[in-house]
Parts: sequence; structure tokens; C-alpha cells
Amino acid sequence: MVIDESLGNADSYTTAQTLAAAIRKIGKVDLIICGEGSSDLYAQQVGAQLGQMLKAATINGISKMTVDGERLIAERTLETEIEVLEIPLPAVISVTTDINLPRIPSMKNILAAGKKPTTAWDLTAIGMTEMDIPTEVVSTLAPEQAERKKVLWEGESEEVIQHLFAHIHKELL
Repeated sequence: MVIDESLGNADSYTTAQTLAAAIRKIGKVDLIICGEGSSDLYAQQVGAQLGQMLKAATINGISKMTVDGERLIAERTLETEIEVLEIPLPAVISVTTDINLPRIPSMKNILAAGKKPTTAWDLTAIGMTEMDIPTEVVSTLAPEQAERKKVLWEGESEEVIQHLFAHIHKELL
């Protein structure tokens, strides 16, 4: 875990850069599993950037996976089919929520987890400084929403459909 105040408003590139430095400090790693996207921006970029920085095979959108020796067999659910991919390890994958059904831990397991050791590093511990952080997200804004036309017709289906067609025809001319 990397904890540093200067990472508070990090963008996806800085997040991937920080994770790559921490993983290099750990040493040989066969598989890195990322979520599909973060809860703040859901940009879906960290996994792909991390894979590139570590020069590891990378796949996103994984819904099922199996490790077979020195390779990973992954499934990605597309609109009308399931794509099966095979890549060598080490690899970085980003998974969807379909990857598993999480179990609800017992109170005993929750308390035991709180007692397990954790490792926390700051930037200097992983060989980085604030100067290595090229950008900072100053703000994130949603675009203004245009006011939509609200038209409500009541009546029998056939009558309402005729009103709708007449209205669309009038608007398009």
C-alpha cells in the first residue's frame, strides 16, 4: 500500500506510475489484478497503463480467468459473444464485477483481518518523489445538461402514436 499526501488528487497515469514503482519494489510478480475502473472517475485506464509500464501482457474487461502454468486464459464477455484470450505471465488484467461472487465474511474473519500485518510505503520508499508526479487533477466537472422537452400525451394508444408522429414530423421540418 502506498500512502502519500501528494497522491491525493492523482490522475490515472500517476496512479499507474505509483503502482508500477511499488510492484518493482516487491519484485517478481506473476499476475496483477486491477478493478475495471475507480469509483471516482471510472476512467478504466490504470490497468492498461500499468501493464505498459511493467512491459507485461495486458487485457481489460475480464469476466472469467484460469491460470494454466505460465499462461493465463481469460474470457471477456462482449455484446453477442464470449471472447477467449490467452496471454503469457507475467500479466496485468482488469476484471469486471462478473469475475466472482464475493462471500460475506464472518465477524471472526473481519476481526482476524484487522490483526494481519500490512505494509505501507510513502513515495520515497518506492523510489519516487513529488517531482515524479506530472499532473494533478484540480477539479472534475460534469457538463451542463440541456433542458429536455417534456411532452405528455394521454389517450388511446393509436391516438397517442398519431400525436407523436405529427410532433416528430413538425420538429424535423
